Amino acid sequence: MAVLCLVACEKNSLNGSYLDLGLPSGTKWKTTNEYGYYEYRDAIAKFGNNLPTKEQFEELVNECIWTWENGDYKVVGPNGRSITLPACGSRDIEGVVRNSNHGFYWSSTSAGSGFAWQLHFSSSSVLVQEEDIPHFNSIRLVR
Repeated sequence: MAVLCLVACEKNSLNGSYLDLGLPSGTKWKTTNEYGYYEYRDAIAKFGNNLPTKEQFEELVNECIWTWENGDYKVVGPNGRSITLPACGSRDIEGVVRNSNHGFYWSSTSAGSGFAWQLHFSSSSVLVQEEDIPHFNSIRLVR
């Protein structure tokens, strides 16, 4: 499972497109993850304003239907279109993937000294929460 997850989560998505889910904000979500796992400061430096904000994650959680399918979430927007968010886990400082049955995605929103907001999900819950920034999480871009 961890090997399959790693391949799915690190798939190069340079050619990925963006999808309008019909959200009130008009946010379009990229259809694939960015390659690899990122520490928060590196994610901000590389992707900047294309990282979702805490509010965009909250909108995604509150306005969409989330269905757990084969270790990933299918997220269906108000207009019926959908994206899939893989449960990729995260990497620790030594590069070890942990919690491969959970999804951890950075937002661009700081939560104070040493913390940032992230989307965190498992098969039983989806939440937007604070996380300490030394973790390496997945990235899904918006525009």
